[in-house]
Amino acid sequence: MANQLHTTNNSIVTNTTGILYLERNETGDVVFHVESEEIRAHRCVMAAISPKYKIQFYGPRPDEGDIHVDDVSASAFKEFLQFFYLEEVSMTEENIADVLNLAKQSLVDEFVEKSINYLNELILNMGNVCKVYGLAILHDLKNLKEKCEQLILDNAKKLFVTTGFIECDYSVLTSILKMNALRCKEIDVFNACIDWAHAACKRINIDAENTKNLRTILKDAIYLIRFSSMTYNEFDAISRDYHGFFTPDESIEISYIVNKQNFKSQKFNQLLRHQNEIVFKNICLSINLNAFKQLSRISKFQSNSSYINTHASIKFCCNKKILLKQFTMDLTTEYPEKLEKNAVALIEIDTEWKPINVNCFELREQFGYRFLVEFEEFIQIEPKANVHIQMPLHRLANSRTNIYLWDRIETKDICFDFKPSIYNSNPNVGYITELFYFIA
Repeated sequence: MANQLHTTNNSIVTNTTGILYLERNETGDVVFHVESEEIRAHRCVMAAISPKYKIQFYGPRPDEGDIHVDDVSASAFKEFLQFFYLEEVSMTEENIADVLNLAKQSLVDEFVEKSINYLNELILNMGNVCKVYGLAILHDLKNLKEKCEQLILDNAKKLFVTTGFIECDYSVLTSILKMNALRCKEIDVFNACIDWAHAACKRINIDAENTKNLRTILKDAIYLIRFSSMTYNEFDAISRDYHGFFTPDESIEISYIVNKQNFKSQKFNQLLRHQNEIVFKNICLSINLNAFKQLSRISKFQSNSSYINTHASIKFCCNKKILLKQFTMDLTTEYPEKLEKNAVALIEIDTEWKPINVNCFELREQFGYRFLVEFEEFIQIEPKANVHIQMPLHRLANSRTNIYLWDRIETKDICFDFKPSIYNSNPNVGYITELFYFIA
């Protein structure tokens, strides 16, 4: 048996296909009619790489004449043809949507991957993020979609002033509005929607200064704005600046939402913008009301009763870095406690104490009291850090209350280890009903 010599000839093959690419107008045996242009290529080259073109050119019923390609620009089709001939291809932002679509149709994974790599380069510029995000959604490109979403979450205010956002599709706008962790104020989100609507009105030549036109163009996207994250003054300013933007019923609903009243809207998303999805329901939390020696000072907020000042104490740690913003608390004790509406809480993270402003809103339930506790700033908590929050609280002097928790709560996203307080054989129990957090 004769000895065989194995060697490579990649450069020769590459040079050959490169020459074919340059000479395709002379030697090409298939003509594609794209827009008003005739673009030539080689059937055998395209069929050798793409299953789609192999069937189209050499299948049971092959296309033997010229081929008409619709819904694609001529320049984009020329860029796409490079995939079949050249080792290094040149793509442009204006054609990437068509090129990606052709790559998907070709059933060649390498072509799709090259297109995705180019899209990853484009999102280095915030102005391109919305366009790329739309393509990632359209073609179900999971990794690219997640990368775009993270950029949007972290840079919302920068994104809102880009031409890419102002000109993005309605579907992209609503996808952004559905995100629960945009790092900006909700008034910024509303103003961004107005800017988007202004541009959309101008594109179809209708009066962009007419408030009703703005509302019409936004359609149901308005229900995705988290008015629950706005202050009353912010919503009041919107109502004055955009008179007639909301229907009377919508104005009433938003007023309830902004004022944190116990109201469930059938239209508006009431989840706070900065939070991830609600992950805890009816979790028994440790709140030890007798753990502190601050019971001597009489409260003056109700002069004819013997309310005293104390603290609700919450201790926990978790296994991921989070930004804690708010939670709701049910108190079902015999003598209802009163959380102060506007106060300064104390938070200890790994032995370091600091004050933080809190707003507490009373939501009366059928059996007891529910309070929404909202921090005016995010509390950043590192993994495994020991956290201790003391919330100012008024209660009746003759009330004896210890509130407890389960030792450990786990979900698919996060694990909380709560620290139990002093046990009592017959405690009255309060519940954390909703814990909102953002995984940093």
